[in-house]
Amino acid sequence: MTKFSIRKSTFDKFIERLGIDKEEVLKTLDVEVVKVGSGYRYVIEMESFFFFVMEKLYAASRPRTVSDEDFEIVLKEWVSKLAGFSGYANLAEVRDVVVQELGMSQEEFSEKLAALVQRKRGEYLLVEGGDRKVLVGTRKYGLIKRVKKIEA
Repeated sequence: MTKFSIRKSTFDKFIERLGIDKEEVLKTLDVEVVKVGSGYRYVIEMESFFFFVMEKLYAASRPRTVSDEDFEIVLKEWVSKLAGFSGYANLAEVRDVVVQELGMSQEEFSEKLAALVQRKRGEYLLVEGGDRKVLVGTRKYGLIKRVKKIEA
């Protein structure tokens, strides 16, 4: 996991130019604040930052509404493709590809996933493990698994 650091003032100007809420970015990317000399620097995971900025730019250029059915189809596909031997997939990786494929925001992804998990209780397991976390509802999760229900 590659990280980079950037002066707080430079980062603030960049985020302002993108028209994004700074607090949203800091919370979403789980940014570390480090005191260096008389100033502050943000330490950010590079891949998360890249996908976040690309998603914002892409969503701004192509706003569209994603149906719950389309969301579930694409989510199932990518959970299956990215799942390891245990059946769990890294939720941040799943989010990144689903967001890119459907042209939706990360916030919309989190909202739709929370609604889907509530609507389809027992079909999806969210686990707090993993290196990168995704906010779903009020909790952060790192892994997702699709459980096939067995009819009795």
